[in-house]
Amino acid sequence: MNIKDVFKSKKISAIAVSAVMMIIAAVCVLLSSPDSAEFASKTSLKKVLDSADFSTAEYTYNSIATVMEKENVKYYVAYEGTVKAGFDFEKIDVTEKDKKITITIPEVDIISVDVDENMEYMFTKKKYEKENTYQEAYSACVKDLKEKAKNNETLNKTAEDSAIETVKALIKPWEKKLKKGYSVEIKTAGN
Repeated sequence: MNIKDVFKSKKISAIAVSAVMMIIAAVCVLLSSPDSAEFASKTSLKKVLDSADFSTAEYTYNSIATVMEKENVKYYVAYEGTVKAGFDFEKIDVTEKDKKITITIPEVDIISVDVDENMEYMFTKKKYEKENTYQEAYSACVKDLKEKAKNNETLNKTAEDSAIETVKALIKPWEKKLKKGYSVEIKTAGN
């Protein structure tokens, strides 16, 4: 079973949209000050961008994790889990050179992994069916889900694209206030 088979759905996080709206409001307040008629320094832009940490993509997985004891399979556990990917706004880098402002978005990280408590077990032997199975199985599912999310190129690409669009939306009002001749470039840390 590969990642494409186990992923159930993809959606842009509603949290990101809410955060964007709050930050856009903050940008408008920042830009309404008397000093905003002139070029806002990179420090003021950085303050705008530092104000959030949110996900830019969310995936739901249905998968099966394997729990081992040395080289023997103890049991398999079927689970459903949700992964949120995004980036920390505090890690955005803003540089200015020759009237060009470059905003570098950090690489996308897995922000959260949530495994549903309703898991189904498939034991290989009766002796492995114990009271402490739940915690062991839950930990195995979280580890399995983190690994799948980390290697999911579609999740990471979606989160990265959404991050770029989010930053574009955040700086649009700010960008309009730039002095003539200034330009803005948005790029990711990997590019």
